[in-house]
Amino acid sequence: MMHPLNPRKWYFTIYFDEEKCKRNHYDPQTLYDYIEKCADVLEIERVDNATWQPIPSAHVQTMCSTMSALVDQEWFINNVEKVIYHEGGDQGHNLIDDLKKISSTPTAWKLLII
Repeated sequence: MMHPLNPRKWYFTIYFDEEKCKRNHYDPQTLYDYIEKCADVLEIERVDNATWQPIPSAHVQTMCSTMSALVDQEWFINNVEKVIYHEGGDQGHNLIDDLKKISSTPTAWKLLII
């Protein structure tokens, strides 16, 4: 079930690169559905097709845990274009760009957001 966005909390929107998805034999919608299947475990809820926010009872570390779990998935990291995250209604930041600035290797990204 889709829930209304609560702008006081953090939330994130994932954009998959359609060309990468084609090369890797994925449909972007299938990848969004993969995230939806993991939503309960990740303590997130879907707000719209590509946007998620924490469930009301989620802990503060939910975003870090969610991002760590996602970047550990080959289907995610090989097809993602950007992840725009918002905290408390700010303008948003591209997590992928932020992580690339810190490190040029996906393995180091995982270590940084655990």
